[in-house]
Amino acid sequence: MGQLSEQDTLAVEDSINRFIVSLIPVHQIGALHTGDKHNMIVVHTLAQAALIRLFYLRAEVDQLWGEKCMLAARSMLLIIGQVSDMDIDYLDPIVGVSIFLPDNFHCLAAERRLCSAAGRQQPTSLFARLPK
Repeated sequence: MGQLSEQDTLAVEDSINRFIVSLIPVHQIGALHTGDKHNMIVVHTLAQAALIRLFYLRAEVDQLWGEKCMLAARSMLLIIGQVSDMDIDYLDPIVGVSIFLPDNFHCLAAERRLCSAAGRQQPTSLFARLPK
């Protein structure tokens, strides 16, 4: 994927954020039935993965985009934190694939290091596998 103009990047970011706002909020996912809960976690996670990918492309030249990338990574960690260790086996494999795409992995690993340095708890054992 080539470099998007800043205007195009902002337009895509706006579209993704409008989509995210239209979803059931993350803090309400726990009240859903198991299948619906897993589906919503997948959708929320993929939306954050799309933001990470979008921001990562521009982060090399502008620190603001790097910060947005880290915020999307933090959001992804919080979403995955809604999954109990018992439920991880039932998640759609696409979540794992989206986490371990190179851009996403680097942002998530960096966020994990920041969590460790700040003494914040990291959600679920899934992220125990990320490097510190």
